[in-house]
Amino acid sequence: MGKRTSGATKGLWVAWIMLLVAAVVFAEGVTLSLQFHARHMRENDYRTYLTKATAFMSQNSYADALVQVEEAVRRAPEKPDPYIMAGHVHYRLKNWGRAISAYGTAVAKGSADEGARLNTTWALVELKRYDDAIAEGKKAMEAGFTSATFPRYLAEACWRAGKIADAIPFLEQSLKGFPNDLYLLDHLRQGYAAINQPAKAAEVQAKATDIEASLHMGGK
Repeated sequence: MGKRTSGATKGLWVAWIMLLVAAVVFAEGVTLSLQFHARHMRENDYRTYLTKATAFMSQNSYADALVQVEEAVRRAPEKPDPYIMAGHVHYRLKNWGRAISAYGTAVAKGSADEGARLNTTWALVELKRYDDAIAEGKKAMEAGFTSATFPRYLAEACWRAGKIADAIPFLEQSLKGFPNDLYLLDHLRQGYAAINQPAKAAEVQAKATDIEASLHMGGK
């Protein structure tokens, strides 16, 4: 009886060990399968390539960033984000036309990215397409984008186009966001002088003088 009991016990131990080994092998197989699946998902996720593009941009490696962006576009041509990133890379490179095109595609695909609108407006200014820049900036503001940089860019577009009177309301609006900006204040002063409003020009000049004085005092 003792020998039979000992044999049965030994058999149970062997069975348990085999079961544990099988469980470990199964668990390792599941882990490897999950790791492979996760790696496959990452490799096919366009956001993986946008992350790499962002890293390359931070290193000023724009050619490498564009390679990653192109791969993101290939993986998800229906998404706006890859085109936003393409716009950002071209914008950094001052490829204004390509940046405008990429941003336009992103907007057409449903992007609500404010930076795309801002950069498009400024890219148009850089291309001296001032009327287009004014139209683009106004359209963005009418769509609900509220950055104070929009009226600043619109003021600059009007100013460079020689539309001084049109620039004035945008200068006034942008100064709400940048109240101590001496560049904007000087343009506003010149604008008031150009439309024969010397009292307002003097008021703006006084404000600019006060700001300059405070800056000098702060530097001491």
